[in-house]
Amino acid sequence: MTVRPTTITAIALGALVALPSSANAIPRVQVDRDCYLDTVIKKKRVATPVTLSGNGFTPGAQFQVSLDGQPLPNGTGTMDAFGALSGKFTATPLATLNSRQRKWKVRVDEGANSASTSFYTSDIFADFSPSSGNPAKLKVRWSVNGFKLSRPAGAKSPYVYLHYIRPNGKRKRTYRLGRATGACGAIKRTKKRRLFPFRAERGLWKLQVDTNRKFRRGTSKSTFTYYTVGVRIRTARK
Repeated sequence: MTVRPTTITAIALGALVALPSSANAIPRVQVDRDCYLDTVIKKKRVATPVTLSGNGFTPGAQFQVSLDGQPLPNGTGTMDAFGALSGKFTATPLATLNSRQRKWKVRVDEGANSASTSFYTSDIFADFSPSSGNPAKLKVRWSVNGFKLSRPAGAKSPYVYLHYIRPNGKRKRTYRLGRATGACGAIKRTKKRRLFPFRAERGLWKLQVDTNRKFRRGTSKSTFTYYTVGVRIRTARK
């Protein structure tokens, strides 16, 4: 992975929320989610802005926001009359970092006061390994990530399912891969299983990975998280 200097595509921080503070308040900052979507769809980046807020700082004091130790462009401002700040920014695109998930640290400095928190940005993906061999006989382990991104903050970790769609477009079978855990909803590696645990006819199969026990075809308008892998069977499994 190549790590490049952090840049921010957009940031708007300022006195938008007034939160009570006191002389003995401890400075705190927080974000509204643990993990944010950052993916590319049809060559266009789709990213969820990070919402940052903080309180307990010195009223009216100047502040600087930084991400992974790099000051954010336009990430300076003045605390409101209650020592609070809030705003939004978008982290560096994962595509430019040659990465599919990254953990970030955001920090607010104000005079002698500072506070920080962390979050992730993640792509949505599902893949199996090994990725080469006769698909009718191949035994693989699945890895998935990003399957908690469409769920509300604090939601329970979902189960992830694998739906086999035949070349004629009809569902053949569904299997449960396991529960996606962690901030972004990941399964690092499943137990080894046959890629096709049944006789599969020739043609292009679509293997849809999602969080629905009952199959629903994923489209650009779907509100659930899904990822589709195409596998071509050239010789019917006997």
